[in-house]
Amino acid sequence: MNPNGDYTKQIQGQLNKSMQVPVVFYADFESCIQPIDTCQPSSNEFYTNKIQKHKPLSFCIVIKWTDNIVPLKTITYTAKSDDEDVGQIFIDTLERNVKRIYKIQQKKIKTIQVHKERRQKTI
Repeated sequence: MNPNGDYTKQIQGQLNKSMQVPVVFYADFESCIQPIDTCQPSSNEFYTNKIQKHKPLSFCIVIKWTDNIVPLKTITYTAKSDDEDVGQIFIDTLERNVKRIYKIQQKKIKTIQVHKERRQKTI
């Protein structure tokens, strides 16, 4: 008997509830740590003494289609100056690509529907 039998059954149950998606996005940021000015602690309440923050400098997004119909796409961006908002550029880039993927998916769905209609007419 498998000593991890209960665990294995649990994992198999979770896999049965999973859903395949047409596209997966992988993203990674590179950032630098910058010191920040701190405030005086208060003895009246709990607080977190923040001493540094992460400033994003660059990112990479990999877009992988699960059916491999569309080739793998890698997008990279590196800040050109200190005042660029890399986080907002990331969001804008992500949104642009999600809209592009939505259009591609809609074309695929229409193509599938046309093929189904043609098959039904020939039957």
